Amino acid sequence: MPKPLDPDHIIEAIRNGTTTYDPDQHYGWTRIQPIPGDEGGIIKDVQLNDGTDAPTFMALPEIDFSTREWRNHCLTGKEKIPAGYTYFGQLIGHDLGRSLPLEQVPHVDRGRGVQENNGDDYGPSRYNAIENPLTLETIYGGGPAMLPHLFDQKTKLFRIVDSNRISVSLVQNDPSIRALYDSRNRDTNILHRLAAAVMKFHNKVARQMMVYIDDEEDDAKDRNLLAYTLARAHVLNVWHELIENDWLPQFVDPNVAKMTVVDIQSLPALDETSLLHGLFRSFHALPRRKYKFPELKKLSALLLKSPDDEEHPAVGWSIDWPLFFDRSRDGTRTGLCASFAPDFASVNGTKISELDLITAGLTNPLRLDSIAIQNIIAKMQPDLQKQLTSKALASAFTEQCAGGLGQTLTAQDVTKSPLFMVLLIEAQIYGDEGRFGPLGSILLNRAITGAIAKVQSKAAVSENWDLPHPKTMLELITETTES
Repeated sequence: MPKPLDPDHIIEAIRNGTTTYDPDQHYGWTRIQPIPGDEGGIIKDVQLNDGTDAPTFMALPEIDFSTREWRNHCLTGKEKIPAGYTYFGQLIGHDLGRSLPLEQVPHVDRGRGVQENNGDDYGPSRYNAIENPLTLETIYGGGPAMLPHLFDQKTKLFRIVDSNRISVSLVQNDPSIRALYDSRNRDTNILHRLAAAVMKFHNKVARQMMVYIDDEEDDAKDRNLLAYTLARAHVLNVWHELIENDWLPQFVDPNVAKMTVVDIQSLPALDETSLLHGLFRSFHALPRRKYKFPELKKLSALLLKSPDDEEHPAVGWSIDWPLFFDRSRDGTRTGLCASFAPDFASVNGTKISELDLITAGLTNPLRLDSIAIQNIIAKMQPDLQKQLTSKALASAFTEQCAGGLGQTLTAQDVTKSPLFMVLLIEAQIYGDEGRFGPLGSILLNRAITGAIAKVQSKAAVSENWDLPHPKTMLELITETTES
């Protein structure tokens, strides 16, 4: 049987400039052809046996985007966004999707049914384990009936202690078994605290609901379930408002933010893979090396090393949350730029940009010259169209950024870069105060407003009920009294 693609093999080929991929050793490939004239060994124009395109292999420019010198150079003037919005965005990304290879999901259709000569089926599609994007499924999962480990079966409340900073461990001496639906929300201690804050906020709202609901006819079990349903609807409304009014303005160009919903929704939408593995990979440029708690804490100490990690001592650190979200405070700032924190790497030292490149190669989430991206650019103003060619981006980036450190970005570098890198290059040149440039802003605004518009299940809550309604993520955290 042909072998699946080996990420280490991909990285080695990219680094060494080789094209020693054997079509007999990797399923679904019938021919391999490097980009004409390219010495970087990037594989392109590969076809599957049914004549459809196989994942296109991409490459990062020759520039090392993760050195300390380069990072400091690119961040200068971009560090304007309070660092807490990095992890707010990560929670949004998790709520939008969880992209899995089909072989990990036994009950789904196998897509295009690409077959090797021996008849084995290798569909190229991926599966989104988040079935209802931006409904806080990343927090609630399937609800109390489906997840008794997450919800108390009597009260229908999350199993979380109000005074706790993170989720509850359910098995003694095994911190990997927790009252937490989406394990990805443990990726960093800050994200884990945000997820816990949303859970505690739900419980606070649900407890108030229990007081307001008439208890003359329904038994306690029914009242608690109704309180859960109404509380979830209220929290979902708050969630959408926080995304649109608190988070999105931090990253979207002000001119794009002025576009009407009708104008934004008239633009083509990214496919799911390009949204998750193209656009949202750009946010990997945001994590900083250190954060003010107010004491400086290293990023490496906040990353979850393994599911068995107790998260000590990070869970014991008290956070001054306004330092993470309030622009008037002197907290750690960040911004979108064409660089990555050197500390942001896998346990074996592989840089986050290289890990994202592997994913881009395997999932094929568009490039600048992709038809879908070009269709969007074609609807932009003529002056913006001119600045979004590979040649124009390369020239402007070299002049405004790379040239300062003796580096050069070529048009070919931009052409073969994955979407997330193109958007970071654009943000470096044209992003206002750490935001995306015009193209990235349009893609993000279109994706978020489109996902929210699809949500139809919003139960009405009485206006007479005095429910907490935070306008910012900082206010939500304050509602949960987390310190």
